Amino acid sequence: KYMKKILFCLTFILLAVACKDGKNGVKGASGERVLYEGYMPAAVGKGISCSLELNAEVVGNDTTFIFIQTLLAGGPEKQDITHLTKGTQHYISNMHEGVAQKYLKLVPNDGTIEVLFRVVGDSLLRMVREDFSEYSDNKYYNFRRVF
Repeated sequence: KYMKKILFCLTFILLAVACKDGKNGVKGASGERVLYEGYMPAAVGKGISCSLELNAEVVGNDTTFIFIQTLLAGGPEKQDITHLTKGTQHYISNMHEGVAQKYLKLVPNDGTIEVLFRVVGDSLLRMVREDFSEYSDNKYYNFRRVF
């Protein structure tokens, strides 16, 4: 059960920011796809490799995402296990430690848990907890823009 939650969360970690608009938000240009990659620790195996694709396709007021998490071999089967999640993304603001911050919220189509990323800059997203607090070891929860 714990591993399943980790895989799901990792899938959403790759949900990242497209390009920055004039209001410090993140939006993709029409037809633009943006890819983020990151790595997360895992209870079994060598870790979880993640990729998050943000699409410019509009669904209501939101755009879509595809989050792929791959648990790297190291378990009893010695085979990588890949999980793909699709859904919509939108941006929210929240006060954290007295400062207004922008966050990317991923909402899966299958009704599983939502994932939050703090928008650190144009090319970096950081996965955070539901209460907007950061994980203690940030080096594993950063997703960098690839294109």
